[in-house]
Amino acid sequence: MLLPAYRPLLRHTPTQRTITVWPSDAVPALQDCFQRTDWQIFREAAVREGEVDLEDYTSAVLGYISKCTEDVTSTRTVTEYPNQKPWLNAEVRSLLKARDAAFRSGDRLALRAARRQLTAGVKRAKAAYAQRIQGHFTSNDPRREEPLSVTTAEVRRTLQRINPRKAAGPDNISGRVLKGCAYQLTEVLTDIFNTSLQQAVVPTCLKTAIIIPIPKTSTVSGLNDYRPVALTPIVMKCFARDWSWPTSRTASTSTVDPHQYAYRKNRSTEDAISSVVHTALSHLENKDSYVRLLFVDFTSAFQHSHTADPGPETHNTWTEPQPCVTGSWTF
Repeated sequence: MLLPAYRPLLRHTPTQRTITVWPSDAVPALQDCFQRTDWQIFREAAVREGEVDLEDYTSAVLGYISKCTEDVTSTRTVTEYPNQKPWLNAEVRSLLKARDAAFRSGDRLALRAARRQLTAGVKRAKAAYAQRIQGHFTSNDPRREEPLSVTTAEVRRTLQRINPRKAAGPDNISGRVLKGCAYQLTEVLTDIFNTSLQQAVVPTCLKTAIIIPIPKTSTVSGLNDYRPVALTPIVMKCFARDWSWPTSRTASTSTVDPHQYAYRKNRSTEDAISSVVHTALSHLENKDSYVRLLFVDFTSAFQHSHTADPGPETHNTWTEPQPCVTGSWTF
């Protein structure tokens, strides 16, 4: 009888995060620096017995770009709150500070004007965020002739389409550098990509990734409540985007299952759900019909287990894949 009739809200503590501060003259300084750089020196220094050492060549170029970026930028620690909206930008933050200042001053007219400006700023921020999200769903026509090698025009176009807000990989080269200096970095990146295609080797520095555990729920009780997200170098993403079409077109569209939604362009889990719901509802329109759905979860099929032998040594073994049936529904 003494238990409260409601569950109190969980209090989430704010988190600290380090961000990179870009001055107004950072991108022009990088453009001027990369424009004056003789990229041929990096290639000549990586030649071993008449052949280019792709590992040294790529590592030297990416390290030079990262060092130049660190010279023109700085870092700052910011506080993030759990209820922070995704559309909240610098303009809305400044309007919030202006409204609070007007409220503390006691001027009603200034407070009323600050509130109007804040409302308009929030609408603009939400519209810009919605437009940015809708831009991710624009489809491109994949029917075009693919060259045997990557051209400078394709690399430049890929660099200009980079989202500057994406997190950088282990090389610490942000998308803002690659997009802002697309014209200055096109030649050297095209040379690296073509050398990789000719040697059929991907540099190790482009294959490394940082695994970031992201909580699936607000309250974490075990390791299974985390979702691993791999942060790969943005340069590798550009490289994969340039040569992915010739690779994907080796398989004819007639041999691909039309109900396959994974690893296909412009397909997602929402398309799979819509297809299942549409098929089920269309079938249920018939008289005396029913639908039975079987869901199979392979999440725990390949878990890594540790077993101990009777001897002194302990080694790791892989469990046998055992799919888990999570539900069977009948309508």
